[in-house]
Amino acid sequence: MKTIDTKSLIKSLFIAGLFAGAVLLTSYQFFLPARRSAFYDGSSGGNQFGWKIPTLKYLPSGQVIDTTAYSQLRNPSSTPTGLPVRLVIPSIGVNTAIEDAYITHDGRMDVPAGSVNVAWYALGFRPGQNGSAVIGGHFGIDNGVPKVFYDLNKLTVGDKVYINDDKNQTLAFQVRSIKLFGRNDDSTPVFISKDGLAHLNLITCEGIWNKVDDSYPDRRVVFTDAIPPEEIPEIIRKVTLRPTATQNTLSLPTTSSADAAPVSSPTVTPPSKVIQNIFSNLRDWFVYLTDF
Repeated sequence: MKTIDTKSLIKSLFIAGLFAGAVLLTSYQFFLPARRSAFYDGSSGGNQFGWKIPTLKYLPSGQVIDTTAYSQLRNPSSTPTGLPVRLVIPSIGVNTAIEDAYITHDGRMDVPAGSVNVAWYALGFRPGQNGSAVIGGHFGIDNGVPKVFYDLNKLTVGDKVYINDDKNQTLAFQVRSIKLFGRNDDSTPVFISKDGLAHLNLITCEGIWNKVDDSYPDRRVVFTDAIPPEEIPEIIRKVTLRPTATQNTLSLPTTSSADAAPVSSPTVTPPSKVIQNIFSNLRDWFVYLTDF
Protein backbone atom coordinates (compact mmCIF):
# COMPACT_ATOMS: atom_id res chain seq x y z
CA MET A 1 0.00 0.00 0.00
CA LYS A 2 1.25 3.45 -0.90
CA THR A 3 2.17 5.60 2.10
CA ILE A 4 0.46 9.00 2.27
CA ASP A 5 2.78 11.92 2.88
CA THR A 6 0.87 13.73 5.63
CA LYS A 7 2.87 16.95 5.39
CA SER A 8 2.39 17.17 1.62
CA LEU A 9 -1.32 16.47 2.02
CA ILE A 10 -1.74 19.20 4.63
CA LYS A 11 0.22 21.63 2.47
CA SER A 12 -1.90 20.83 -0.59
CA LEU A 13 -5.13 21.21 1.37
CA PHE A 14 -3.92 24.52 2.81
CA ILE A 15 -3.08 25.91 -0.64
CA ALA A 16 -6.39 24.66 -2.05
CA GLY A 17 -8.21 26.28 0.86
CA LEU A 18 -6.47 29.60 0.26
CA PHE A 19 -7.40 29.53 -3.41
CA ALA A 20 -11.01 28.59 -2.67
CA GLY A 21 -11.24 31.34 -0.07
CA ALA A 22 -9.84 33.88 -2.51
CA VAL A 23 -12.42 32.83 -5.11
CA LEU A 24 -15.24 33.15 -2.57
CA LEU A 25 -14.00 36.53 -1.37
CA THR A 26 -13.70 37.78 -4.94
CA SER A 27 -17.23 36.57 -5.70
CA TYR A 28 -18.46 38.47 -2.65
CA GLN A 29 -16.68 41.62 -3.79
CA PHE A 30 -18.02 41.20 -7.32
CA PHE A 31 -21.69 40.64 -6.55
CA LEU A 32 -21.98 43.13 -3.68
CA PRO A 33 -22.09 46.82 -4.71
CA ALA A 34 -19.38 48.08 -2.41
CA ARG A 35 -16.55 50.45 -1.78
CA ARG A 36 -13.55 50.56 -4.07
CA SER A 37 -11.10 48.09 -2.64
CA ALA A 38 -8.05 47.84 -4.90
CA PHE A 39 -4.85 48.22 -2.89
CA TYR A 40 -2.90 49.80 -5.73
CA ASP A 41 -5.75 51.45 -7.54
CA GLY A 42 -4.78 53.87 -10.29
CA SER A 43 -8.20 53.31 -11.85
CA SER A 44 -9.07 56.98 -11.98
CA GLY A 45 -7.13 57.55 -15.17
CA GLY A 46 -4.59 59.87 -13.62
CA ASN A 47 -3.29 61.11 -10.29
CA GLN A 48 -4.24 64.76 -10.09
CA PHE A 49 -3.30 65.20 -6.43
CA GLY A 50 0.31 64.29 -7.20
CA TRP A 51 1.38 64.08 -3.55
CA LYS A 52 3.55 61.31 -2.18
CA ILE A 53 2.33 60.05 1.19
CA PRO A 54 5.06 60.99 3.73
CA THR A 55 4.19 58.23 6.21
CA LEU A 56 4.33 55.07 4.08
CA LYS A 57 6.52 52.17 5.13
CA TYR A 58 7.37 49.37 2.70
CA LEU A 59 7.81 46.03 4.48
CA PRO A 60 10.18 43.32 3.13
CA SER A 61 7.16 41.19 2.24
CA GLY A 62 5.90 43.90 -0.13
CA GLN A 63 3.11 45.06 2.18
CA VAL A 64 2.69 48.81 2.58
CA ILE A 65 1.45 50.44 5.79
CA ASP A 66 0.87 54.02 6.90
CA THR A 67 3.05 54.33 10.00
CA THR A 68 1.06 57.15 11.64
CA ALA A 69 -2.27 55.33 11.55
CA TYR A 70 -1.08 51.72 11.74
CA SER A 71 -0.89 51.33 15.53
CA GLN A 72 -4.37 52.76 16.07
CA LEU A 73 -5.88 50.83 13.19
CA ARG A 74 -4.56 47.60 14.75
CA ASN A 75 -6.17 48.53 18.09
CA PRO A 76 -9.98 48.14 17.84
CA SER A 77 -10.58 50.14 21.02
CA SER A 78 -9.12 53.28 19.43
CA THR A 79 -10.81 52.89 16.05
CA PRO A 80 -14.28 54.27 15.26
CA THR A 81 -16.69 51.44 14.41
CA GLY A 82 -18.03 53.02 11.23
CA LEU A 83 -16.45 53.57 7.84
CA PRO A 84 -17.14 56.91 6.12
CA VAL A 85 -19.73 56.56 3.36
CA ARG A 86 -21.02 60.08 2.70
CA LEU A 87 -19.66 63.64 2.81
CA VAL A 88 -21.95 66.63 3.28
CA ILE A 89 -20.83 70.28 3.08
CA PRO A 90 -23.98 72.43 3.31
CA SER A 91 -22.35 75.80 2.60
CA ILE A 92 -21.26 74.70 -0.90
CA GLY A 93 -24.02 72.20 -1.59
CA VAL A 94 -21.95 69.01 -1.51
CA ASN A 95 -23.72 65.75 -0.65
CA THR A 96 -21.85 62.82 -2.15
CA ALA A 97 -20.67 59.24 -1.72
CA ILE A 98 -17.22 58.43 -0.33
CA GLU A 99 -14.95 55.92 -2.06
CA ASP A 100 -11.81 54.32 -0.62
CA ALA A 101 -8.55 55.69 -2.04
CA TYR A 102 -5.27 53.88 -1.55
CA ILE A 103 -1.97 54.57 -3.30
CA THR A 104 -0.71 54.61 -6.85
CA HIS A 105 2.27 52.50 -7.91
CA ASP A 106 4.66 55.32 -7.00
CA GLY A 107 3.30 55.88 -3.48
CA ARG A 108 0.93 58.78 -4.08
CA MET A 109 -2.64 59.18 -2.86
CA ASP A 110 -5.06 58.03 -5.53
CA VAL A 111 -8.05 60.06 -6.70
CA PRO A 112 -11.79 59.32 -7.02
CA ALA A 113 -12.85 57.21 -9.98
CA GLY A 114 -15.35 59.83 -11.16
CA SER A 115 -16.14 63.51 -10.87
CA VAL A 116 -19.10 63.39 -8.45
CA ASN A 117 -17.74 61.23 -5.61
CA VAL A 118 -14.92 61.94 -3.17
CA ALA A 119 -12.21 59.55 -1.98
CA TRP A 120 -11.01 58.90 1.57
CA TYR A 121 -7.35 57.93 2.08
CA ALA A 122 -8.11 54.51 3.56
CA LEU A 123 -4.57 53.65 4.67
CA GLY A 124 -4.64 56.58 7.06
CA PHE A 125 -6.96 57.68 9.83
CA ARG A 126 -10.72 57.35 9.74
CA PRO A 127 -12.77 60.53 10.22
CA GLY A 128 -13.34 60.89 13.95
CA GLN A 129 -10.15 59.07 14.87
CA ASN A 130 -7.40 61.09 16.57
CA GLY A 131 -5.19 62.11 13.67
CA SER A 132 -5.66 63.66 10.23
CA ALA A 133 -8.19 61.90 8.02
CA VAL A 134 -7.88 63.00 4.38
CA ILE A 135 -10.58 63.19 1.70
CA GLY A 136 -9.93 64.30 -1.88
CA GLY A 137 -12.26 65.35 -4.68
CA HIS A 138 -11.90 66.57 -8.25
CA PHE A 139 -11.93 70.21 -9.36
CA GLY A 140 -13.05 71.43 -12.77
CA ILE A 141 -15.88 70.92 -15.25
CA ASP A 142 -17.12 67.58 -16.61
CA ASN A 143 -19.39 67.93 -19.67
CA GLY A 144 -20.67 71.26 -18.40
CA VAL A 145 -21.29 70.00 -14.85
CA PRO A 146 -19.05 71.23 -12.01
CA LYS A 147 -17.05 68.49 -10.31
CA VAL A 148 -17.65 67.72 -6.66
CA PHE A 149 -15.04 70.09 -5.14
CA TYR A 150 -15.46 72.83 -7.74
CA ASP A 151 -16.64 75.26 -5.05
CA LEU A 152 -14.21 74.22 -2.31
CA ASN A 153 -12.62 77.68 -2.64
CA LYS A 154 -15.84 79.17 -1.24
CA LEU A 155 -15.44 77.50 2.14
CA THR A 156 -14.53 79.88 4.93
CA VAL A 157 -13.31 79.47 8.50
CA GLY A 158 -16.21 78.33 10.68
CA ASP A 159 -18.09 76.42 7.96
CA LYS A 160 -19.32 72.94 8.89
CA VAL A 161 -18.47 69.61 7.26
CA TYR A 162 -20.31 66.36 8.00
CA ILE A 163 -19.53 62.67 7.57
CA ASN A 164 -22.07 59.84 7.64
CA ASP A 165 -20.68 56.39 8.35
CA ASP A 166 -21.92 52.90 7.56
CA LYS A 167 -23.43 52.65 11.06
CA ASN A 168 -25.66 55.66 10.28
CA GLN A 169 -23.71 57.85 12.70
CA THR A 170 -22.93 61.49 11.92
CA LEU A 171 -19.59 63.18 12.59
CA ALA A 172 -19.24 66.95 12.47
CA PHE A 173 -16.19 69.10 11.71
CA GLN A 174 -15.54 72.83 11.52
CA VAL A 175 -13.16 74.61 9.15
CA ARG A 176 -10.10 75.90 11.01
CA SER A 177 -7.92 77.12 8.15
CA ILE A 178 -7.45 76.97 4.38
CA LYS A 179 -4.15 76.84 2.55
CA LEU A 180 -2.86 76.58 -1.01
CA PHE A 181 0.06 74.24 -1.68
CA GLY A 182 2.14 73.84 -4.80
CA ARG A 183 1.83 70.54 -6.63
CA ASN A 184 5.30 69.46 -5.46
CA ASP A 185 5.18 70.93 -1.95
CA ASP A 186 5.73 68.79 1.14
CA SER A 187 2.42 67.14 2.06
CA THR A 188 3.37 66.35 5.67
CA PRO A 189 1.03 68.99 7.21
CA VAL A 190 -1.89 67.45 5.32
CA PHE A 191 -1.41 63.86 6.47
CA ILE A 192 0.20 64.35 9.89
CA SER A 193 -1.06 66.21 12.97
CA LYS A 194 0.71 66.22 16.33
CA ASP A 195 -1.94 67.61 18.67
CA GLY A 196 -3.62 64.26 19.37
CA LEU A 197 -7.02 65.51 18.19
CA ALA A 198 -9.35 64.42 15.38
CA HIS A 199 -9.13 66.33 12.10
CA LEU A 200 -10.53 66.02 8.58
CA ASN A 201 -8.57 67.59 5.73
CA LEU A 202 -10.16 68.13 2.32
CA ILE A 203 -8.01 68.26 -0.84
CA THR A 204 -8.67 69.42 -4.37
CA CYS A 205 -6.77 70.94 -7.27
CA GLU A 206 -6.62 74.65 -8.06
CA GLY A 207 -5.45 76.96 -10.83
CA ILE A 208 -5.31 76.68 -14.62
CA TRP A 209 -4.88 73.29 -16.27
CA ASN A 210 -1.32 72.60 -17.45
CA LYS A 211 -1.40 70.35 -20.52
CA VAL A 212 2.33 69.61 -20.28
CA ASP A 213 2.13 68.34 -16.68
CA ASP A 214 -1.36 66.93 -17.25
CA SER A 215 -2.38 68.52 -13.95
CA TYR A 216 -3.33 71.69 -12.12
CA PRO A 217 -0.44 73.60 -10.52
CA ASP A 218 -1.84 74.02 -6.99
CA ARG A 219 -3.62 72.05 -4.29
CA ARG A 220 -6.25 73.62 -2.04
CA VAL A 221 -6.44 72.07 1.42
CA VAL A 222 -9.22 72.79 3.91
CA PHE A 223 -8.19 71.90 7.48
CA THR A 224 -11.05 71.07 9.86
CA ASP A 225 -11.39 70.06 13.51
CA ALA A 226 -13.89 67.61 15.01
CA ILE A 227 -16.79 69.16 16.92
CA PRO A 228 -19.73 67.56 18.78
CA PRO A 229 -22.18 65.78 16.42
CA GLU A 230 -25.15 67.78 15.20
CA GLU A 231 -28.00 67.42 12.73
CA ILE A 232 -27.10 68.03 9.08
CA PRO A 233 -29.02 70.98 7.60
CA GLU A 234 -30.77 70.75 4.25
CA ILE A 235 -28.57 71.78 1.34
CA ILE A 236 -29.07 73.18 -2.17
CA ARG A 237 -26.17 73.37 -4.59
CA LYS A 238 -25.77 76.55 -6.63
CA VAL A 239 -22.59 77.14 -8.61
CA THR A 240 -21.13 79.83 -10.86
CA LEU A 241 -18.79 78.46 -13.49
CA ARG A 242 -15.21 79.75 -13.62
CA PRO A 243 -13.06 79.70 -16.78
CA THR A 244 -10.03 78.49 -14.78
CA ALA A 245 -11.77 75.24 -13.95
CA THR A 246 -11.73 73.66 -17.40
CA GLN A 247 -8.96 71.39 -18.60
CA ASN A 248 -9.96 71.45 -22.27
CA THR A 249 -11.59 73.68 -24.87
CA LEU A 250 -15.06 73.19 -23.44
CA SER A 251 -17.30 76.20 -24.03
CA LEU A 252 -18.49 77.42 -20.66
CA PRO A 253 -21.65 79.40 -19.89
CA THR A 254 -21.02 83.05 -19.05
CA THR A 255 -23.97 83.34 -16.68
CA SER A 256 -24.71 81.78 -13.32
CA SER A 257 -25.93 78.21 -13.26
CA ALA A 258 -27.99 76.32 -10.68
CA ASP A 259 -27.21 72.83 -11.85
CA ALA A 260 -27.66 70.12 -9.28
CA ALA A 261 -24.64 67.85 -9.42
CA PRO A 262 -25.58 64.18 -9.73
CA VAL A 263 -24.68 61.82 -6.93
CA SER A 264 -23.53 58.30 -7.71
CA SER A 265 -22.78 55.26 -5.61
CA PRO A 266 -19.49 53.35 -5.59
CA THR A 267 -19.35 50.89 -8.48
CA VAL A 268 -18.96 47.11 -8.40
CA THR A 269 -15.82 45.38 -9.58
CA PRO A 270 -15.82 44.97 -13.42
CA PRO A 271 -16.00 41.35 -14.65
CA SER A 272 -12.61 41.71 -16.32
CA LYS A 273 -10.97 42.11 -12.91
CA VAL A 274 -12.37 38.96 -11.29
CA ILE A 275 -9.34 36.75 -12.03
CA GLN A 276 -6.97 39.59 -11.16
CA ASN A 277 -8.72 40.04 -7.82
CA ILE A 278 -8.44 36.32 -7.02
CA PHE A 279 -4.66 36.50 -7.22
CA SER A 280 -4.63 39.88 -5.43
CA ASN A 281 -6.53 38.34 -2.53
CA LEU A 282 -4.15 35.38 -2.46
CA ARG A 283 -1.23 37.80 -2.35
CA ASP A 284 -2.75 39.84 0.47
CA TRP A 285 -3.47 36.72 2.53
CA PHE A 286 0.08 35.47 2.02
CA VAL A 287 1.43 38.86 3.14
CA TYR A 288 -0.79 38.77 6.22
CA LEU A 289 0.35 35.26 7.17
CA THR A 290 4.04 36.04 6.72
CA ASP A 291 3.97 39.38 8.58
CA PHE A 292 1.69 38.60 11.44
